[in-house]
Amino acid sequence: MPGKNMIEAKDAAGKPFVKEAIAAVKGPGAAAIDMRWGNPQTKQIADATMFVKRVPGQEAYVGSVVFK
Repeated sequence: MPGKNMIEAKDAAGKPFVKEAIAAVKGPGAAAIDMRWGNPQTKQIADATMFVKRVPGQEAYVGSVVFK
């Protein structure tokens, strides 16, 4: 979500998925995190997986959410 600080964001079940993603990429550098999030196509809360990967040489990561 461009321009929005999501560090404290939680999914529909209250899971702090952003903090979990950051912790995961600091270790192995990539992770898949299950979550519940609003599907922009159906406008419903749905099961999803966020795939995250650390950007080499940077204090940054890239993530993408896929709905199940």
